[in-house]
Amino acid sequence: SESAAAGVRENFGFTLGSVVSSNPAGLSVALTAATPSTATLSFASQPREGDIVRVTVRNADGSQGFVNLTARAAGTSGDDTFAIGADAGESARNLTAALAGQAVVGAQSASPPGAAAALAGGNPASATVTVGAGLKAGDSVQITLGLRDGTSKTLSLKAGDGSQAGSFAIGATAAATAANLSAALAGALDSTARTDLAASSATRAASDFFAGSSSPGLSPRRVATDAAGNATGYLADPSGRTVIWYKGDDTSVDPRRTATVPVSRDQSVAIGVQANEAGFRATLSGLAVLATTSFGTTEADTPRFDAYSARVQAQLRPGDGRPSVQGIASELSLASAQIATQKTQNTATKSMLEKTVDGVETVSTEETAAKLLSLQNQLQASYQATSMLAKLSLTNYL
Repeated sequence: SESAAAGVRENFGFTLGSVVSSNPAGLSVALTAATPSTATLSFASQPREGDIVRVTVRNADGSQGFVNLTARAAGTSGDDTFAIGADAGESARNLTAALAGQAVVGAQSASPPGAAAALAGGNPASATVTVGAGLKAGDSVQITLGLRDGTSKTLSLKAGDGSQAGSFAIGATAAATAANLSAALAGALDSTARTDLAASSATRAASDFFAGSSSPGLSPRRVATDAAGNATGYLADPSGRTVIWYKGDDTSVDPRRTATVPVSRDQSVAIGVQANEAGFRATLSGLAVLATTSFGTTEADTPRFDAYSARVQAQLRPGDGRPSVQGIASELSLASAQIATQKTQNTATKSMLEKTVDGVETVSTEETAAKLLSLQNQLQASYQATSMLAKLSLTNYL
């Protein structure tokens, strides 16, 4: 079964998915599905204009993500904002409304306002496997475990003599068989915890670290523990115990717009880049996991290496549609091509204008003299014709 504590259940360990038996007469299963906890958001004091609240949300696949919302005065609107209410309670309700029904599992901010999310309610998932009289060698039970990065792992335990991995011995009695099944399941869970769960936790810890910054309320999270040292959830650790790697700007919604280059009278190209973009953070997280994890050279360490490498590869080479360094490079390449195209157009426009100006300002002396002489001849002819017409009379005409 999952942990009874809502904070632990939402953040740590495995989640219990499906449990399937190949022979219900020999291994009957009963699964009680989990019901999610609810989170109540609150502020220790009234937020102020510009305060950032980072809310941890649970995605549909079981993974977690961050949503950063900025407090704004009532009456203003915008993406990723929430309205400041008349008091701290109303502000918390506005924050909840701004999340549009997303499943909240945590919140952090600077203090003040001291945002918090209290998890309560819900029931842990649990499953029971009962050994029946119809059990025979080869019967199996599959238990699917969910991980916090959205992946899952299926454990398959097969009835037999217990000599092979992933099997359990059929005992003299149902109770003995059940004890063997329990021991085999515990071993499988322990092995998966040391491989897939450890790799999932390492990548999540690295992602949490690189998601933090020096902006108030966005410090990296740390694991909160009780007096006995057991994990109870996360807390936003103020700077001092945790190094904050990113100290740059967090205010821009579009990193490209942090720097622009004017390419014409009414057009500019965005070429800005920030070190805390999701693509860079994913790459740094993957490298950090590799840098902080050691592997042995024995065959027994192979499953652990495979679990880590699969997750690191997903961070270093994200799938289609996910932010990546390659995507950032593509955007900058498009910007570079746009600048080059506009430069070509500007060069052509400049040449045309220079040619027009040259036609007005740059004239050869010979051509000017020839045109003046031609104009003089035309004027003389015009004057002579005018003089002749002035002397014209009926007698002269006849």
